[in-house]
Amino acid sequence: MTLSPTQINKIYDGLPTALDGTPVSKSRSGQVINRPTYPRIYYTITTQGLKVGDPSILAYYLNEAQTIKTEVWRQQHRARLTVFIESYDLDEADRLVHALVVDLNSRELGVNPINDYMQFRGADPPTLLQPFAAPDGRKTVQRYAVDFFVEYTLTWTKYFDVIKEVYIEVETTKENESASEFFYAAYNSSSNMASLYSLDAILS
Repeated sequence: MTLSPTQINKIYDGLPTALDGTPVSKSRSGQVINRPTYPRIYYTITTQGLKVGDPSILAYYLNEAQTIKTEVWRQQHRARLTVFIESYDLDEADRLVHALVVDLNSRELGVNPINDYMQFRGADPPTLLQPFAAPDGRKTVQRYAVDFFVEYTLTWTKYFDVIKEVYIEVETTKENESASEFFYAAYNSSSNMASLYSLDAILS
């Protein structure tokens, strides 16, 4: 299952806009930026929806009319995200990626596991990627990639009609009597002891 839009926005807000005192622009991969400014960071969701544990009931309750039961279910999932740091200067890129790793581990995206249903779960070592020519064709852009992980809670609801009436039909046969054609009502009588033969229940 995927991250919710609220959780995606929380991750975006949790990424820094300044690293080691240097302002950086930030965006999500796929957003169209005609003239990117450097240094900058952007991120992409690499994988998501990896299950962590089994589903469980978070809560359940009845509506005011007592006719509908609502169950709230949850399951933990894991996502991998990649942050890219780009700069014209390799020394600056080195400094910024160090500051990013420190920020991720110290602030953990600023998420609260209780309020945001999401938690930072560490980062892989940075990877220096192949540099490329800037859009103006006159400079070379240096870049790093840092993979980090979050666990998040997916919730969903189930609705059930409430059972208000139960109708039970009981058929019995005499004690020690194997002939199924002899049926008797089951009531408290020593002269007519009965054992359960079959039970049909109709729920409504």
